[in-house]
Amino acid sequence: MKILHVIDYFQPELGYQETFLAKEQKKQGHAVAVICSERYAPILFKGRASVAVLGKRLQETGSFDFDGIQVHRLKTLFEINGRVWLQGLETKIREFNPDVIHVHGIVTFTAIRVACLKKGKTQFRLLYDDHMVACASRNPLKYLYPLFRGTFLKLIEQQADCLIGVTESTKEFMHVSYGFPLNKIKVIPLGVDHELFRFNPRQRQLCRGFLGLKDRDILIIYVGKLIPNKGPHVLLEAVCSLMSENENIFLLFLGGGQGEYVQQMRSRIEIQGVSSKILWLDAILNKDLPQYYCAADVGVWPKECSVSMLDAMACNLPVIGSNIPAVKERLSFNNGLIYDETKKEELTGKLRLLVNDKDLRAVLGANGRKVIEEQFNWQAINNNFLICYRN
Repeated sequence: MKILHVIDYFQPELGYQETFLAKEQKKQGHAVAVICSERYAPILFKGRASVAVLGKRLQETGSFDFDGIQVHRLKTLFEINGRVWLQGLETKIREFNPDVIHVHGIVTFTAIRVACLKKGKTQFRLLYDDHMVACASRNPLKYLYPLFRGTFLKLIEQQADCLIGVTESTKEFMHVSYGFPLNKIKVIPLGVDHELFRFNPRQRQLCRGFLGLKDRDILIIYVGKLIPNKGPHVLLEAVCSLMSENENIFLLFLGGGQGEYVQQMRSRIEIQGVSSKILWLDAILNKDLPQYYCAADVGVWPKECSVSMLDAMACNLPVIGSNIPAVKERLSFNNGLIYDETKKEELTGKLRLLVNDKDLRAVLGANGRKVIEEQFNWQAINNNFLICYRN
């Protein structure tokens, strides 16, 4: 089968669904290609969040091979609010002549253009997936949605052979916000490379040595962008309050962020007198992340839902998340703890519980690994997508 993934921004160095899915499909013998812009997503460069890994935001146009996948970076004619207009999109699609086009993202110029191409009698099966949930929808153009919904979203619904949401919460969002009928939306979750992300005691020992940790120390980890919407400051406040009870607690922030926001966090640490207990590392390549999850004892994502949570679970790491629906779905297997986002003291309490109970950490971590192997591995997820592609 010839499968074409179309996405505005493609950054395979960081992983993400489109990368792992394309790699798994290539592994199964399909001809796979990606069409994208010549630039990385703007959100990754807020406060130079991913500069250490990605380098320059603007890349060269043209085609290149990534792990056997043909990637075609097209020139951007214009970019508005994280949406691009790709020059020559329709021509490049016709050149590849796909059996299936998988469009990542719905409220984009690209999504509309592919729907128009299919309406023009071009023969291919068309699938769209969306990752949005209500709490993450902060589009400043949202007031134009009624017009967009009645025209372009209707076109996408009519031309799509299948619509995918990555969680039940996303499915509900697509129904309420986009107007798509529930019976046309299928849920296929995000996944993890469970061979890459797995607990390794040797990696734990080496990484903890690199971080300067002793056996008795408890390491709490947050991986992701250091921006207010993700809430690392909430985690910092909770951990600082625990450090007065337990001198062996350390906190690692792994990721880049907004300069002023991060500086405010650092200033708070200095005032608290715990600078030596808070560790900072810039964003790193996806393949280098497992060692840090192995080194940690607890993973925390205080706001929103992050795929990093799944990576942590694959490494037998117990996790804590907020009580938003998407997180509750992922932590419904006795594999983590949930706190009420409106009650910050609850986060402190959940952390205290895991810090003081090694056996509980082991149980939650083992359950997390089990559910990853059974439900969130890319082979199983890709098989579900292939069913949608064919039927």
